[in-house]
Amino acid sequence: MTKLGSAAVQQRACLALGSIALSHAAQVVAQGGAADVVAAMPAHPHSAAVQQRACLALGSIARS
Repeated sequence: MTKLGSAAVQQRACLALGSIALSHAAQVVAQGGAADVVAAMPAHPHSAAVQQRACLALGSIARS
């Protein structure tokens, strides 16, 4: 998720990473997924969908 241009892409990427993190959180973190999710948030501060899905993804990572 290093290209942060599209909010629509970022919200889908956060959703995907959150889903993957439910069973593979360590791998998501090791590959930089958590940092990418965090980076998406300030890149799209006016997108409620990005903010929501990023928070859900971070919650999935934290739970595991």
